[in-house]
Amino acid sequence: MNETHRRYIIISISTILCIVINFGFNHLAVFILHVPLFLDTIGTVTVTFLFGWIPGLICALATTTIESIICDYFLQLPMLYVICSFSAVLICQIFKNFIFNTDIIIVRISYLFILSIAMCIIISVLGGIIDTICVTYSNYKSYYPVASDFFKPNFIKLGLSQLGTNIISRFPINIVDRLITSFIAYILAVCYKKISKQS
Repeated sequence: MNETHRRYIIISISTILCIVINFGFNHLAVFILHVPLFLDTIGTVTVTFLFGWIPGLICALATTTIESIICDYFLQLPMLYVICSFSAVLICQIFKNFIFNTDIIIVRISYLFILSIAMCIIISVLGGIIDTICVTYSNYKSYYPVASDFFKPNFIKLGLSQLGTNIISRFPINIVDRLITSFIAYILAVCYKKISKQS
């Protein structure tokens, strides 16, 4: 087996494992710890850190497709939420070189914070737009409670539009979700790199 084939196999296996990681952390957060977080892109961010945007996009699409089948919205409007995962992949692709090309830990941590904020903003805006589309044009109900829904009545009382409410209500949850996701994915990626060097 030549090096190219070996690398493709490693990337394929890693992508599958990262899909499992996505579901594992999501299940842990939602059904075991009962915390108002998604944590369903930790594997996606990890594989993007390690192998780039193509495996990241594949991981994101596969995760959303499997979830849509489980939650009975396959090929329906809520599948548009995969765009949020795609955006996370592309943002991580931009930041990964900054993060891993420095050996100064405080600089890496700073980049991870900036990455988390960038993902939070983009995903909140995209998620709010998609949520508005889904509410307007479909009868989809989430498989589990979405924490941002608890903030919506307060923002509506302030006179915000439905779209504005859907976007802003996501920020408190997404910033925590993105911070945890970025740092866990970074730790997993670093561990993988160290193990790979030793083998």
